[in-house]
Amino acid sequence: MNYHVNLFGGSEQQLAKLVTEYCRLVTQPELSSQDAQSITEIVSYSRYDQELNYWLCQADQLIDYQLSTGAIPDYDLVVSSLSIKNLAYNLTRVPSHQVTFETFKELVTQTKLKHRFLEQYISFNKQHFSRKAIFQTTALTIYMIGWKPGQGTTAHHHGQSLDAIFVYKGEMTHRFPNQDECLEPDKMPSRPGELFGENELVCIDRKQCHLMANNSSKNLVTLHFRFGTPPDNINWVTNISECKPAAIWSNSNAHIEEICSLMNA
Repeated sequence: MNYHVNLFGGSEQQLAKLVTEYCRLVTQPELSSQDAQSITEIVSYSRYDQELNYWLCQADQLIDYQLSTGAIPDYDLVVSSLSIKNLAYNLTRVPSHQVTFETFKELVTQTKLKHRFLEQYISFNKQHFSRKAIFQTTALTIYMIGWKPGQGTTAHHHGQSLDAIFVYKGEMTHRFPNQDECLEPDKMPSRPGELFGENELVCIDRKQCHLMANNSSKNLVTLHFRFGTPPDNINWVTNISECKPAAIWSNSNAHIEEICSLMNA
């Protein structure tokens, strides 16, 4: 059974705490007797809690896959992967057109990815902004974009997709131009731009026109969540289909092993 619980939401703090602590303990290179006892206690709790048992099994599956590739189990990768999976599952509980802007924003806001996990997806290009994929399904794409000073986009919208942009490093200038100005993408919008600093989030509704730029003198890095049609391949650093998976998840609905497109850079 797949549990579509908001694992990292406010109402599930105890569940998230136990899962996170379990991941921290089992990815340590060496365990003390106290650590082993703590693992045993958490596992014992899961015998009476199906949701906890489900998420511990997901963590074990990620760790087993890392071990099968010869990699050392990585806490940041495991926890970030679970957070992404939690987001993907919660966004697919209902048909995509029923996911409201407010629900999307709330779920993305609760999705916390580790800095060391994200650092591997940062890249820059002197000619244009550089986009690097982290995760992709038919409904959700997560990626990082590196912007050199002066780089930006023209006015555009993303059709029926919902978008969230998280400023990871630097300062982003973002605008919501008038809809008619979207028909003239090279024309400077009449509305002033708004500055977003590190750890700030801006969300874009379906068919909402916007543009963004790095007007500062320093590099800018943004983390993007696209719920709907993924961006085209322009400015992708690598083809997402060619990247090596960092995790394999079981898709119980299709009764097959689904390769999760969480890539190692």
